[in-house]
Amino acid sequence: MTELKDIGWLAKQEYLGRGILIGRCDGGEFAAYFVTGRSPSSRARRFEVVSDGIRGMAIKTAPTDPETLRKGNPALLIYSAVLGVRDGLVVSNGLQTELLWGEAANALSHVFSPVRNLMGALGGSYEVSGVDIASFEPDAPNFTPRISGIVNKGAGALAISKKLPGGFDNPCQKQFFGFPLEDGIGKFISTYTGRNVGKGEVLPSFEGEPLDFVVPGRSLRETAEFIYEALGPKQGGQYVSPGDDFRVGVVVASRLDRGNIPYFMINRCDLDKKNGN
Repeated sequence: MTELKDIGWLAKQEYLGRGILIGRCDGGEFAAYFVTGRSPSSRARRFEVVSDGIRGMAIKTAPTDPETLRKGNPALLIYSAVLGVRDGLVVSNGLQTELLWGEAANALSHVFSPVRNLMGALGGSYEVSGVDIASFEPDAPNFTPRISGIVNKGAGALAISKKLPGGFDNPCQKQFFGFPLEDGIGKFISTYTGRNVGKGEVLPSFEGEPLDFVVPGRSLRETAEFIYEALGPKQGGQYVSPGDDFRVGVVVASRLDRGNIPYFMINRCDLDKKNGN
């Protein structure tokens, strides 16, 4: 096990983009997913729970201001973030969540494996409207990595698809990580390193293996609240954008239970409205 990170480490990172934490607290497996954004179009979103046909209950990103959202790329901003499947969950920062769900739902019980399902879903290419949703996002100059995860019956897996250095045509690097889940310890991955950059510079993509992370809470609610608070505005001369609030929302969900996904979510837009902002 590498050096353990904790909520204090998270609170020092200025901009991580999107992040996934998979772990277990009080014996229950969970997946936490957060969204932060630097642009108005990225922040014009919230999490919402919907009924999603054969997929059942789904936790999706949704617009808070459709006009502002259209100034970005809705195909990269609106998607299913968490879906329940079999006895577990699939989670990601884009449309690839649907690929994960399909791969896991079709797997035979004797070959169902989180890391194998990730590799089966994302190992090749899959185009939607000309965009390969198993590859990095075409949002130059950052080319945001796609991060994905699966949790099921004591085991978890994470994946990242990111562009290798160089021009747009450089190949996509795909990494897959499988691991057992331990009480109080999770695995964390994000799209960026946590270091913010100035306008016109390229955000550095996450590197290396997922981080070992102390689960910040004993319940879904506590974990969500700790993460949301840690992602808040930073103060100090060492930060590029001191005082800026990049938060969109946090959702922490437990594995599928009789067709339902136990969850707790926090949307910044709801808190702003409650506080009169």
